Amino acid sequence: MNTSILEIKDLEIYFPQNKFTAVKGISFEMKAGEIVALVGESGSGKSLTASAIIGLAPHTADLKGQITYKGRNLYPDYPRELRGKEISLIPQDTLSSLNPVFKVGDQVYEALDIWDKDLSKIEKKAKVLETFSMTGISDPERCYRAYPHEISGGMRQRAMIAMAIINEPEVLIADEATTALDVTVQALIIKLLKDLKKTILFITHDLGVVAEIADRVIVMRHGEIVENRDVFSLFSKPDSEYTKKLLAEMPKL
Repeated sequence: MNTSILEIKDLEIYFPQNKFTAVKGISFEMKAGEIVALVGESGSGKSLTASAIIGLAPHTADLKGQITYKGRNLYPDYPRELRGKEISLIPQDTLSSLNPVFKVGDQVYEALDIWDKDLSKIEKKAKVLETFSMTGISDPERCYRAYPHEISGGMRQRAMIAMAIINEPEVLIADEATTALDVTVQALIIKLLKDLKKTILFITHDLGVVAEIADRVIVMRHGEIVENRDVFSLFSKPDSEYTKKLLAEMPKL
C-alpha cells in the first residue's frame, strides 16, 4: 500500500475582514501516485484549498490546521523551494497565466532554469522540447517560438502542463485543467495526466471527467467535505444528498 505523501488536517481558511470562514476544518490525505478529484460547486472552497497546499493562499486569509508534505509541516513558514519543484500547479486560465510578451518556450525554459543549475542552455532547451513532445505537442519547435496568442487553447494548456511537470514534481495540482477545452483535446489531456503516474489533486466541477481520471473523489460544499470515497463507490452508491444531486445533474447520454 502506498504511503501518504500529502496530509491536510483540520484546515481552516478564514477571512477576518469579511468575518467569513471559507474552508471549515477539512481533513484528507493523498497517497503517492493517487489521483484525487476535488469536486463541488463554485465557492465550495476547492481552489482555496489548492492555493493553501501550494503556498499561494490570499494574504488576507488566516490559516489554521496543518498541511504536511512528506512529513514536513508547510505552515506557518511555507518553504518556497517546494513550489514549482516538488509541488506544482496547472492553472485553469492559460491565456492569463502565460505572459503575452514572451515566447512560450522561453517561459517554460525559465521554470526549468530557476531550479536546475547543472544543465547547459542547450540541454535545457532540449529538455523543454522533449517535455513539449511528452504533452502531445506535435511541433515543439513552433510552439517554443510562438507567443501565447499564436497557439490554440489546447496547445497553451499542454504548454502549461509542460511547465508544471518539467521539474518532475511529486505532486501536481490541476485546477479546472480541462475546462473550456473541446471534447477531443479534453480526452487527450486526461490521458496525459493519467500517464504521468504522479500524485494529482484534480479540481473540477465536471463529474464526467472525474469518472475518467480519478481514483478517489472528495466532494466539498460550503467549505466542508461531505464525501470522501473511491470513485466506483461514489458513483454507484453516494452517501450524501448533495452528491446525489450532483450526479443527477450529469448529462445523460
